[in-house]
Amino acid sequence: RLDLRNLDLVLLSSCSSGTGESGGVLDVDSLVRAFLQAGAARVLASRWDISSRAAAGLVSTFYRHLDAGIPAAEALRKASSSV
Repeated sequence: RLDLRNLDLVLLSSCSSGTGESGGVLDVDSLVRAFLQAGAARVLASRWDISSRAAAGLVSTFYRHLDAGIPAAEALRKASSSV
């Protein structure tokens, strides 16, 4: 029932937050699907376990790149290669 149409990007920063995605974004158990159905344009979620320290570094670097005007996909690529 949430209206998230104003959200361009949702970042789920927790271990395996995208594991319900094994059946794709239409998987009934998908947290990602719930955000997309609520109107969020994009959702970034992990499909694997990651340490808190690595996640913090990835998210910090990702947002630093976004703030610099780098598109989300490129910001994620750059952040993941630096962690």
